[in-house]
Amino acid sequence: MIDEFFTVEEIADKLKVSEQTIRAWIREGRLEAYKFGRAHRVPAASFQQFMEQSKLASQSSGDVAVNKIHPVLAAAF
Repeated sequence: MIDEFFTVEEIADKLKVSEQTIRAWIREGRLEAYKFGRAHRVPAASFQQFMEQSKLASQSSGDVAVNKIHPVLAAAF
């Protein structure tokens, strides 16, 4: 079974964040990805799970969601 994959650029565009932020989330283990050569690919199911986890965190507390997304964004609030 072959899953659909997203590139780092595609996810960055969807979330309106930098590609560097997406790569950081991958390095930190927040977002599951596979590396093919020099390029990372994120399975669609993993991206969906990441979005659901972020949504659940934001429902608990607005500050938690901002902290989970990126420390720089949290500092702005």
